[in-house]
Amino acid sequence: MAKNYKLFSEVIRRLNEEERAWCENRLQRLEQSLPNFDENGFDEHGEHCAPEDEPYLNGAGDLGFQWKLTSESNEDELWMYAEESCDLEHVALFVREFLARFRPNEYFTLTWAETCSKPRISEFSGGAVFVTAEDIEWHGVTAWICRKVAEFTQQGKVVESSYVANQN
Repeated sequence: MAKNYKLFSEVIRRLNEEERAWCENRLQRLEQSLPNFDENGFDEHGEHCAPEDEPYLNGAGDLGFQWKLTSESNEDELWMYAEESCDLEHVALFVREFLARFRPNEYFTLTWAETCSKPRISEFSGGAVFVTAEDIEWHGVTAWICRKVAEFTQQGKVVESSYVANQN
């Protein structure tokens, strides 16, 4: 049986003491609280989650990525990554929250790969996300391919193709 993976590895550089402490506290809090709430934000006792945690309630039930605070070249960094699978939405939400709080004039980019342990047709993909303090923009390879195929076929250029994409 084949296994699918969604992988990424990115870093927020040049953390000062306040940023480092906030990242550590915020990520630890999310790791502890997210498993306790359903997708509507309620725990088993009927208590609602904190308002700042609501965007993270997408049914995943956990943070969805690994992280580590490191010091490289005398510079504190937050390394975020996934070794098997991840919740890219949670990464983007966290980074947007960080940028809005500390660096409103900066941006963050992340690229990801979707791979498979076996060479299965249409099981490989990827994409990118561009995050600012106000916005998150996604670019997925599969969506782009679907748009290109639709554009091509609307022009009447193809009756039948030797390549048939997975339409799932």
